[in-house]
Amino acid sequence: MSKPKSFMLKLTQFRKIYFCLGRVVNSVALVKEAAYMGMMSWLAEQRIQESMRNGEFRDLPGHGKPLELEDLSDVPEELRMSFKIMKNSGLVPEEISLRAECVTLEGLLAACHNSGSAETSEGKALRSKLSMKRLRLQELLRERGLDSNPAFMQYSAQIHEQMIKGEE
Repeated sequence: MSKPKSFMLKLTQFRKIYFCLGRVVNSVALVKEAAYMGMMSWLAEQRIQESMRNGEFRDLPGHGKPLELEDLSDVPEELRMSFKIMKNSGLVPEEISLRAECVTLEGLLAACHNSGSAETSEGKALRSKLSMKRLRLQELLRERGLDSNPAFMQYSAQIHEQMIKGEE
């Protein structure tokens, strides 16, 4: 049994209207969401301005000083956000913390050598600790397959240079 042509025409028109109505409803939802976000942004800005007028920001640490912007140009773009999140939460990849410890131990060993106490028990203990940290770092890099990755090796060299600059 075939449906009359007028029924099929009405069904097609209904589908078009339903489709257009769905697009309108979605557009209305987007407009409402944008209006809500705009209202929240406006409200936040009003509260900030009010707090500034009341002097609530005067006693904050760093008031009147320039912002310390992080230089993430050495970090590959696809890793920047994850590194920043990890850093802000206090998490540091183990290889980075091991490199930082190695730089610190190298500085202590240099100080021992300059003072002439490199051959004392303290100097030997520092050298031993540095060797253990370097071995752990090499093992970790090998486990993660990073010991032969040229991009990582270049990046790690840049990190090492930054750490050395930070120690000075």
